Amino acid sequence: RELGRGESPRRNFGRNSDPAKVSVPEHELDISFTKSSGPGGQNVNKVNTCVEVRFHVASASWVGDGEARGRLAEAERGRVNKRGELVLTCQEHRTQSQNRAACLKKLAELVAAARIEPIERSAYEGISTRGKARRRDDKRNRSQVKQNRRVKKGDW
Repeated sequence: RELGRGESPRRNFGRNSDPAKVSVPEHELDISFTKSSGPGGQNVNKVNTCVEVRFHVASASWVGDGEARGRLAEAERGRVNKRGELVLTCQEHRTQSQNRAACLKKLAELVAAARIEPIERSAYEGISTRGKARRRDDKRNRSQVKQNRRVKKGDW
């Protein structure tokens, strides 16, 4: 089907592609806490502020259809372990609650990006005979301009 003027080539663009609209069910996530590096002073050595969120991508129906789950696993293949779990860690903030919120926000952004179908590229049709002739003429003129810029032996 041909796309009309102003029509998006993405079928589900706008539908659940906004990270704010993605609902992440926390009961389906495995959330754990560890000691974190970074800011926090002595607090770093005492409190488990680093958040680690993991879930099995293939069985997470809330991510979207099978294609969206495949896109998520492919895009984040460095974060997916051998068991097929996507592992996200967050330790930017000094508190556990802030890191947890940041991790869930990061996860929502990844899911929103995976739900957007990629643009289907259409093959280039080609150049008309007139366009080819105009291109040749332009190349010839450009070549002539550059030739005229050259210093000829004996002229200097």
